[in-house]
Amino acid sequence: SCLATDLLNPRGALRLLYASDTLIEIIASVVGRERDHPYRLADPLGACSVNVYQKGWGTGWHFDESLFTVTLSLESASRGGEFEFSLPLRASSEELPISVGAYLDGTAAHPPSVKPFAPGTLSVFAGRHSLHRVTPVEEGRRVSAVLCFADTPGVVNSPLVQRTYWGRES
Repeated sequence: SCLATDLLNPRGALRLLYASDTLIEIIASVVGRERDHPYRLADPLGACSVNVYQKGWGTGWHFDESLFTVTLSLESASRGGEFEFSLPLRASSEELPISVGAYLDGTAAHPPSVKPFAPGTLSVFAGRHSLHRVTPVEEGRRVSAVLCFADTPGVVNSPLVQRTYWGRES
């Protein structure tokens, strides 16, 4: 399940972290955008959310709409729930390279990368450019905070993404 931004405590640690200018500065430094810093999403559902994956749950291969996504591992599954991602496959959100099909059918020349995701791990990821997924949880559950950023102010996820992840539109 996905807990939308508007369901999280506005004074809770996660929302305060997302609102922190220090976090923006850290992300800008990590991604080399000190002068042209990323902006917080204006999406009342998907700017800052929490994903909870129970046994059998995962996400299929996809690209993000946001420029950068920061994930914070809160709980890792005992087995499964791996975050897999491709090398960057596209330069813009309009492209859909042929190589996407190779990941979907398991024949990619470069297998997906898997990174450890122990609780407390903070990851900055350009999901707009790299195909990625979370494999189904086999044992335990996986809980992660997802903080999304854009290259321009006022960005809101598409109605399709809002319905897919939060079951409603803003």
